[in-house]
Amino acid sequence: MSKLANLLPPSGSLHHAYLIAGNQEVVRAELAEALTGRFGPDFVPTANPDYLEFTQASWGIEDSRALKAWMSRKPIGGGVKCAVLLISSVTSEAQNALLKTLEEPVPNTHFFIITSRTAIFLPTIVSRCQVIEFGGSTDQLAMEAKRFLEADLPERYIVVKELLDRQADGEKLGPDFLNALLENYWRSQSGHSSEIGLRGAEAIVRALELSGQRGGSLRLLLEHLAAVVPIG
Repeated sequence: MSKLANLLPPSGSLHHAYLIAGNQEVVRAELAEALTGRFGPDFVPTANPDYLEFTQASWGIEDSRALKAWMSRKPIGGGVKCAVLLISSVTSEAQNALLKTLEEPVPNTHFFIITSRTAIFLPTIVSRCQVIEFGGSTDQLAMEAKRFLEADLPERYIVVKELLDRQADGEKLGPDFLNALLENYWRSQSGHSSEIGLRGAEAIVRALELSGQRGGSLRLLLEHLAAVVPIG
């Protein structure tokens, strides 16, 4: 049995929405195992119309609208529907649309939002969900993001190489590290002008968006950020 399965309530008493913080790929695999154990081996495969898995580096308003449309449809199998949303960043507009969906839960429909950091969500979103902290990789990434921001250019390239080596070993670190980088960057901005601070933040947000697109090179994105994000 997956570790995450032990953190979910017994069968038949699932909350309508969960916000699960941790390494997204690890949580995704654990959740797939947990849902398979609960609803059967044929539930999780993508061919099941009652199971939606959506991976989006930058969640926008259209994504929230598409989710609402999917939610409004009755389960094809006559049982439950589950939406698994891997979200790395999200706009305020999209969160407000998502909030309406969470405020009007449909019976037997469950949402599992997987993110590296709950801090990217508005308090109103968090309050509608059962929050589960899973794993401890985000603390390590926060330290690596802080090291990256404080380092000079050669040291930043060393951090990038270490991350890419871990990625080659199977860890999906791109969006999680970029989120940690954005959060730590804003904390370090008290000594910079707002124009410089905004420019650096925009570069990180743009990297987050590109990291979720096909063909996006994590190496190129990180090396670009190493060169353009102010040291601080």
